[in-house]
Amino acid sequence: MVVYPQAIYYGLRSFFLERRDGSPGDCAAVFSEELLTTLRRHHHSLYHSLEHIVNQITHSLKALPEQELAMLVANLYEGVVTLRGSGSGVGQKETHERVVGRLTELQSKFGSELIDFSVNSSSNMDTLESQLKKIADKLDAMVERMPKKLALQSLSPKLALVEFEPPSIWSGSCDDLKKPR
Repeated sequence: MVVYPQAIYYGLRSFFLERRDGSPGDCAAVFSEELLTTLRRHHHSLYHSLEHIVNQITHSLKALPEQELAMLVANLYEGVVTLRGSGSGVGQKETHERVVGRLTELQSKFGSELIDFSVNSSSNMDTLESQLKKIADKLDAMVERMPKKLALQSLSPKLALVEFEPPSIWSGSCDDLKKPR
């Protein structure tokens, strides 16, 4: 940790974030917090650079509105299919009203520029299910057209500037890494 403190930072940070909300007095969480505090205190600029990189990547990997909406509509559609598959006609009117209400909420949250939720509130469950399926398919098609990979330069410009140079642990230890293959 003294020579290359960044080598343990990401693992230690992830471990701490997973454990901090656990049981109070968790010894591992306390020690990981102490290590992060020590890293922050003794390597202030390095710590902030690493935090900046983590924030860049976290922000870049958030689900886009199209992806979030597609997931929500797919879950809503699966819920309707499950309820209809159970065979009980009990509560279909309430279910219909809840689904239409939820679609109205999604429309107001995401706006109509993504997709039009023109669902007839007086339609029956069969029509509602088919309309949900069409909406889910349109959203899935939108999400499928999105790029599957992000260039490191756009994901984290600061991380893209870092060059790889193997550490010199002992004489000759990294010679095979420098040879062209």
